[in-house]
Order: sequence, then structure tokens, then C-alpha cells
Amino acid sequence: MYLEYFGLKQQPFQLTPDAEFLYMSPQHSEAKAHLDYAVMNRDSCVVISGDIGCGKTTLINRFVAELDENIRVARIFQTQLTARQFLQSLLVQFGFKPFRKNKAELLDTIRTFLLEEHAKGRQVVLIIDEAQNLSLKVLEEIRLLTDIETEKSKTINVVLCGQPELEEKLQTAGLEQFAQRIHFHVRLQPLSLVETSEYINFRLKVAGYDREDDLFPADVIPTIYRFSGGVPRLINTLCDTALTAAFVEEEDIISSDTIGNSLEELNWEPFKERTERKRAAPKDLTAVTPRLVLVREGTVLQKYKINSVRMVIGRDADNDIPVASEFISRHHAQISFYRDSYWVNDLKSTNGTFVNGRRIQRRRLANNDVIAIGHHRLIFQDANAVAQDDDDNLPTDISDFRGTRVIDEAVTPADRRNVVDIKSASDDS
Repeated sequence: MYLEYFGLKQQPFQLTPDAEFLYMSPQHSEAKAHLDYAVMNRDSCVVISGDIGCGKTTLINRFVAELDENIRVARIFQTQLTARQFLQSLLVQFGFKPFRKNKAELLDTIRTFLLEEHAKGRQVVLIIDEAQNLSLKVLEEIRLLTDIETEKSKTINVVLCGQPELEEKLQTAGLEQFAQRIHFHVRLQPLSLVETSEYINFRLKVAGYDREDDLFPADVIPTIYRFSGGVPRLINTLCDTALTAAFVEEEDIISSDTIGNSLEELNWEPFKERTERKRAAPKDLTAVTPRLVLVREGTVLQKYKINSVRMVIGRDADNDIPVASEFISRHHAQISFYRDSYWVNDLKSTNGTFVNGRRIQRRRLANNDVIAIGHHRLIFQDANAVAQDDDDNLPTDISDFRGTRVIDEAVTPADRRNVVDIKSASDDS
């Protein structure tokens, strides 16, 4: 929309985790160095944690893009799996059809595969996104995988990537042996004020901006930092909104007024204030937050609290609600809170967003409304239903996939190498 106007060649503040746009702050450089070292030395396990939007997925994408093509990489995004489903998913990507195997056979097949790859001189790297959602049983299976080794080295490297809750889970009683296998743990923090300025200018430069005047002058950076908290995703959202507003008003640079108007449009308050309010919220209130129940073919995959005024649903792992499916756009739909109601908006997705069987652009949500995206369903439960933990009365899923097609953009350069984005086992059957 505004690319030509500002002399840009590509979108500088898109939300997709493009490795080309990764700003290597000191902490991101440290995390990348640990990842590279672990692979080079066939170390067993690395943990990367951080709040939503701090750049974990973009960092992992850069790490994967720079790996030797001889390294086999598997990425698992759907982590609401049983131990057996996890083992099946791991094998599916390497060409196996393991759905009739019992657990012992699955483990034996994986062991044989890893040893054969090692004998051929090939490493296997397993990357698990949203690892905070892994069950203790699945974490134990991952620990057992790291026990598969030769006399000289491990046969698999494991990278766990997740939100801060992952750190708490790894301290759970019974996971002591797993914790001993973690050689590096880096927690990504929000950027500082100086880093926020460098981040904005770096992304503009990558996008092709080469004019003499700063597009975002120094006087607007403190406001951007105050309202974004230095969180890269929030910086992107605010800067993109400001560029759109400046384009509409035919301004050559971003002014303080433009930032202020953009904040009003986004309905944002300062980052520190909203995070402190969230921490101070009584547990009995946060417990009755409305939620979305993610369902596929009648099976509940995950439950997501709607704990933000906006939550984005899509295929990419950096979404608030990631759904790894080739039938879902990278950023497919958005849940928002406006005038005491929750709404769902379609984000110009390829296959559309449906509520109770009807295609919508925007729709107010009521309890038990069924949002259909691709082959998945998201069931909206209001606070009363959540308080009663009312899963017995979920609506019947209507599996009508007519007109749904595979999205071409799902095939990335990474996919054409040895990288496979793993869905749940039921997605692959």
C-alpha cells in the first residue's frame, strides 16, 4: 500500500517471521551462537524461551536457513499431542507410515532411523515450537530420544522453543534427568530503548529504505518504546499502522501526531501499565476469561484463553493461536474485544473464515459459536461456560471442507530442503 510512496521494496514491518529481517541484538546473537555450537558439537538439548513476539521463531528460522543441507531438520508446531502421536509425527516426516505400530515398534523404528542417519554422516535436529504445551509424558519421550547415541556422539539434537511457562515446566518434579541434558538455556527479553531504534532502522534498511531523512525520527522512538515495551511484534504492529497513516495523510516522515493517532486506532495503553494490570489480576478473574477450543475431526487439540484485546490466528508459529495446516493462511483471522463484545475478523485469508457455516468478514461472537478455518474448528466459550468447564456441551463439528484448497505459499524454500513443518498426527493420517 505504502511501499512506492516511501521508496521501499518490501514490507518492513510484516508480522511473518522472515529470517532476513532478524535484528541480531546481543541476546539474539548469543542464542544463535549456542544453537550453532550445539549442532557443531552434537550436544543434546538447547532451550530458547521468551514472551510472545520476542523473536523466537524468527531466530529459529535464521538458524535453520543457515544449517548445512546434509542436516535433517524436523519442526513440530502442534504440541498438544499424546506420547504416541508425538512419536508418530516424528516418523511421518521421514517417510514412514507408522499409524498401525504400537509404541515399542515406534521407538524401535526411530532408534534404527537415527543410528542409520548417523552412520551416513547425517545429523538429525528436532525443533519443537510452543514447547511449554508439551505434556510430561512427551517430554520423557524426548529425553529417551537423547539417550540414543553411539560411543562418540549423540544421534539427535533437540531445540525446545517456548514461552516462559516452559522454564517452570522443566523444573517440575520428575524431569530432573531431562533438565540435566539441557546444556544451554537462553531467555529472550524485550529490546531496550536504543535497540528499539536500531531495530526499526535495520528493518527499514532491509526493506530498501535509503533516503537521507530518518523515516522514524529520534523524537518518536521513546513513544514507540513506551507503548510496545520493546517487543518486536508490537513494534512491527505500531510502525506498520503509522506508515499506513502517514501514507494516507501524505506525510514524508512519521511525526509524533501520526504515532499518537496510530495508538488511538490500535486502542493501546502503555506496555508497562497493561502488563502490570495483567499480573495484578486476581486468579479467580483470570480463570473465567473466555476461551477458544481448537478442534480437529472431533478431537480437542488445545484450549486458548482470550487474554488480550487482539489475538491473531494463523499457520505461522508466531501467531497467538498457531494452527499448523496447509489449508490455513499465515495470518488467517483475528479475535478482538470491542464495546464489551468479542469479534472475529477474517484477515483476507485464502480459504475464508466461517462462523456456524456462513462465510464472514466480521462477526460478533456468542457462546458456542463455531469458527471454521480450513479443516480446523475453534469453538468460542464465554466466561460462564469456562467457569463451569463446560466441555460436555460443545457443539457438534460440521466437517464441510468444500472449496477448501491447499495454499501455495505453504511451500517455502525451507520445505524444499529437508525441513518439514509437523502437524498433529491426525493431520497427517
